[in-house]
Amino acid sequence: MKFDQVVNLAISNRSAHPIGKITRIALLLSMITSMAVAQTPDLPFSVSNPKHKKWPVDEAQRIYFAACDRVARSIRPEKPPRLQPKFVLILGADVNEAVRIGNIAEVRLKEWNPGAFSDAVVVMAAREILDPRQLASLSREALLSAEASVSVNDLEHGH
Repeated sequence: MKFDQVVNLAISNRSAHPIGKITRIALLLSMITSMAVAQTPDLPFSVSNPKHKKWPVDEAQRIYFAACDRVARSIRPEKPPRLQPKFVLILGADVNEAVRIGNIAEVRLKEWNPGAFSDAVVVMAAREILDPRQLASLSREALLSAEASVSVNDLEHGH
């Protein structure tokens, strides 16, 4: 059931049921919340997209995992550590940048940019371990690896 169908159902049936106005509102909010959660993919990072910029969730996940894998393998090739940097991806920012303020890390992008996202994930995963030259090389490798793979969704839609 789509959001507008839920709203229309709640509005059209408001006099048909003897429940109170507050109960109807609570039920409507509960339904909307559960629908939003059901449609949110399980990402290893948080997303803030107040300007509703388009971005490919599958590609972002592939880049995230490829970048983390490349960083881990460069640190310890024989037994790579499991890296899972936590950050907030902010789409619609003024500039492309990766920042850390205290314990909060953010990847700020003007719009979706796979190269900038790959750079930022590599930095988040390896900021304190590798020098800048090694970080740039890993970012290029992660992007090439992610671009070399194809998601099932892309195959189904002929991309």
